[in-house]
Amino acid sequence: MLRSSAGMHAAHSGRSNTSASRKAVSVRAVPPQQTNTSTSSSNSSSSKSGVVIVGGGPAGFASAMMLAKRGWTDISILESADKIGHEDITKSFVYGIDGRGQRFLDHVGLKDLLPKYGVALQSACVAKSLTNGKVTRATIPMKDDSKLIYFMPRPKFMDVTAASSSGETITFQPRLVIGADGLHSKVRQTLHQLDPSGRFEMQKVDSASAGLRYKVMMLPANPKANHDGDECLENEALGVYVGALTGSSRAARLGLLPVRDPTAMRPANLIVKEPHEFFDATTGEQLYEYLEKNFPQMPVRELIPPDRAQLYAEASGGRFPNPQRTDDFYMLFGGSQGRQSEEASSTRSTAAQDSEASAMLLVGDSCHCFPPDLGQGVNSALEDVLQFGSKLDKYANSLESALPEYQEERSPNIKALIRLQQFGYPTQYGQDKAAQFLWMCNLALRALLNRMFPQVFDQVAFIMLQDPTLSYSEIVNRANTTTSRIQILSTALGMAFTAKLAWGVTLTNRGTRYVHQNIFVFVFVFVFVFVFVFVFVFVIVFVFVFVFKGLGLSLYLAVIDPVLVL
Repeated sequence: MLRSSAGMHAAHSGRSNTSASRKAVSVRAVPPQQTNTSTSSSNSSSSKSGVVIVGGGPAGFASAMMLAKRGWTDISILESADKIGHEDITKSFVYGIDGRGQRFLDHVGLKDLLPKYGVALQSACVAKSLTNGKVTRATIPMKDDSKLIYFMPRPKFMDVTAASSSGETITFQPRLVIGADGLHSKVRQTLHQLDPSGRFEMQKVDSASAGLRYKVMMLPANPKANHDGDECLENEALGVYVGALTGSSRAARLGLLPVRDPTAMRPANLIVKEPHEFFDATTGEQLYEYLEKNFPQMPVRELIPPDRAQLYAEASGGRFPNPQRTDDFYMLFGGSQGRQSEEASSTRSTAAQDSEASAMLLVGDSCHCFPPDLGQGVNSALEDVLQFGSKLDKYANSLESALPEYQEERSPNIKALIRLQQFGYPTQYGQDKAAQFLWMCNLALRALLNRMFPQVFDQVAFIMLQDPTLSYSEIVNRANTTTSRIQILSTALGMAFTAKLAWGVTLTNRGTRYVHQNIFVFVFVFVFVFVFVFVFVFVIVFVFVFVFKGLGLSLYLAVIDPVLVL
């Protein structure tokens, strides 16, 4: 049951009626079919609902479409914003729908709409506005159409309309509650209250991009690239304003993801590591001053009017979270295998129990959340829903049978996805130039080895992610295998070099006969040199971990952690 009070909005639809109604209500998640006779208002109503979805984002909307396709009725979506699909313009999202997300949209019959509303990167066209006012353009063709990524603004992806009405209290009694309400999920908090064992707590790990701050500023369509206005950053191309300032507390660049509509405003993302001068600006004039210093080529005051500048200066922006996940995704109520805590058992009404299980399920950011490094936020959420739907198909909509198997298969992939966030591409924001350089060296090395020996060495994980036929677990396993093989190759080369060095030492002024008689000298020199080099490398890495946190963490994840894992 979901009990609601003022402040949340609900979109409700039946099996054959697609009209939606919105009620000003807020939601507190309570287990399905748990009876609560109290009300907080005389203006109240009760609705027997098949499904209640908390959260009107991509995961919630996808869940509703998937269940409706399978014949589920009375599906209600509860959203805290003014409307489903609402966005904060200072945290505007442009989704990159890759092969994983496209498989879901194809399943519900919407994939054909992607070319209409999204920009397909058949070729990656990047327009870069340099500090001298010149614009460079580069086009990287993509040969494999199966790896196309469609960029689409959140409002286009979440284009749902509904009527509004006055506030009232509503009580739902659904068979299924889906928590698609993000990192600070109320549904997950409820599950933790019902079972405080920790299986619904977020388990966090470190990442070089965790904690980075970001803010989005909306620019006019096809914004001017310089003061002369003879060049612009076209809406359908990736765009970059290059910054002139240096130093981690001042340097920044503006990145613009492509949008299909040539008249639509463009969200410009600024992502930096704290402390940073940009976030010290609290007035519109201070914002202008920083932007004009860092982007001298950009007609700042023309692109950003004073009222918007003040809005952006006052906005707090956002912060990238640590990669994190829950151990479990669901809880069953009733049925022969109901997985419920003792607290849940003691509070449930026996009259509400029946032979058919009901459940609470977490999808998307509510059970796995991470920075946007790999563009897997919306895609992994859609894949959650698609895989859950496949289990419902297999077991004829039986939650009691579908959910355990769904979690058994999905959980290893979510663990792998969180692991991918640690070494996938967390240095792409330029927060640590040295770490970014090391990542590029790693990319070049793996690309070279893959080209020379494709059956032995795989591409870097960031590239493998573009193949939707590979699961997250397979990608991590392949990356780890390639890492171990590179380590073996490096060790072998190191041993060969050390052996040659040791052989040279023992040969000095002695001759071959002396070496044969004193082989222990060779062995001693070999072991000493090899151990010294090995220990030296590890000591340097550990020093970086504690002294230079960003670079040190990258080195740790790239060198030491794979050794410990393998």
